[in-house]
Amino acid sequence: FNRDIRPIFNRSCTGCHGGVKKAGGLSLITKDEAFGKTEHGIGIVPGSAEKSMLYKLITHKDPSKRMPFEKTPLTAEEITLIKNWINQGAQWDEHWAYVPVKKSNLAEQDKVIDKEIRRVLAKQGLQANKKAPKNTIIRRTFLDLIGMPPTQEELAKFSDSSHEEMVDYLLASPKYGEKWASMWLDLARYADTMGYEKDPHRDIFLYRTWLIKALNKDMPYDQFVTEQLAGDLLENPTQDQVIATAFHRNTQTNTEGGTDDEEFRVAAVLDRTVTTWEAFMGTSFNCVQCHSHPYDPIDHKEYYQFMAFFNNTEDNDRQDDHPVVRIINDSNQKKVDNINKSKAEKSKERNQVNHEIRELEKKLKTLSDKDKEAQQQKLDELNKVARKKHQEINGLNHHLNQVAPTVPVMRELKKARDSHVFIRGSWEDHGEKVTAAVPKIMNAFPKDAPNNRLGMSQWLFDPQNPLVSRVAVNRIWEQIFAYGIVETLEDFGSQGKKPTHPELLDYLSYRFMTDYQWSIKAMIKEIVMSETYQQSSEASLVRVHGAVDVCA
Repeated sequence: FNRDIRPIFNRSCTGCHGGVKKAGGLSLITKDEAFGKTEHGIGIVPGSAEKSMLYKLITHKDPSKRMPFEKTPLTAEEITLIKNWINQGAQWDEHWAYVPVKKSNLAEQDKVIDKEIRRVLAKQGLQANKKAPKNTIIRRTFLDLIGMPPTQEELAKFSDSSHEEMVDYLLASPKYGEKWASMWLDLARYADTMGYEKDPHRDIFLYRTWLIKALNKDMPYDQFVTEQLAGDLLENPTQDQVIATAFHRNTQTNTEGGTDDEEFRVAAVLDRTVTTWEAFMGTSFNCVQCHSHPYDPIDHKEYYQFMAFFNNTEDNDRQDDHPVVRIINDSNQKKVDNINKSKAEKSKERNQVNHEIRELEKKLKTLSDKDKEAQQQKLDELNKVARKKHQEINGLNHHLNQVAPTVPVMRELKKARDSHVFIRGSWEDHGEKVTAAVPKIMNAFPKDAPNNRLGMSQWLFDPQNPLVSRVAVNRIWEQIFAYGIVETLEDFGSQGKKPTHPELLDYLSYRFMTDYQWSIKAMIKEIVMSETYQQSSEASLVRVHGAVDVCA
């Protein structure tokens, strides 16, 4: 089904019989819909192509009624495939990416990466290259692990040492975190400005600092993600765990005058919803805002159920990026105290001047014109003092931000907002009220998990979640080899590319979760220790099916 039938449905049928349109009452996205009643009969009758409306329509003699309508007809081979599939029972398999990762038989073998790569190469009449020269391997490994070439001293040192010794040295380097943070900053849509028309500065560099530190100390991937999604909801969260939530404060803030803050607050919530699916689960989710997924079994309502996890935070498109946390530690505590003391004194003086201004303005209303002049001059004087005090306070605030910077963070509201389905994706057109939940196609939400961002994070790292580990391993593989085992990093759905080495992907994904306990460094080390990684990249002439081709 996944190899032969689903690709035909996705290419020729689901445009009219999918998640957006269900022409004639037929959808080919889920088994229940495909095997159910349509306006003209049962869509698919397992065991009988002749009784199935699907088969009747693709073989209809009248061109005006034959499906796909006004498109290129299916080939005779495709029709035969569908006929045989239905007659053989119409076995409906889940898309490979939605099947939980299980322990592979490959786990009992040695050098799994090399054996799987060579097995697939052999099917294509190819063979692996020989090992690259030592200097090439050293340079390659330095660039991949820390993003910098070796120094002359390092080149000399590792020319006479083992490959594993060099790998361990690089994984322990502080430059490792900087290199691998660059990939993650892209997923986090990191920027030092707020975006939109004015695009003013935003102080969020402390998130970048947290990220580099977390990667350098090899924070387990499940903790790494949980702190970014819900660090503020952990019991007695540390300052660093709260800073980590700036991951989802990289959304844009519209500071232009006259804009609707609620509109752009909602836009930020939608962005967080989509980013969570694309970054952690490799699933295109944007389209589900307006209608059910065109190709994968994710319902329109389920988008807003998932969005509800992010709809209860305090941020609301304010220019000051509220809520923020100020970073105060032992080294800057005394300076912060002195600045705050000066601010309090200046604020008290400013408030006194403002009080005098208000009293004088009241008095001016009671005088005739001749007596106003002297009092008006006094009012001007006073206004200059108030402005000066205001400038002094602004200066102290600027100094405070330099001594103890702030970072925008996530913070949950005490009273939850109501969440609704948006009719056709419009934030102003509210439909059915919804509560936070996850799509039915995925693993069940943990029974003992809180129904908030923290519980959602626990759901992500449940062993039954089919996507998170696969997507993470695939991103690591892509950073090292330039292409993922699944080439479409952001789309593991039925429209994405199939994995070139599915057994290898699942082997590594299971190992990442269990043997390595989500250690990113351990996963990287296994890959770069392989012979596959160390082979030469020189092109060679090989004979494939009688023809001479060039391959890398």
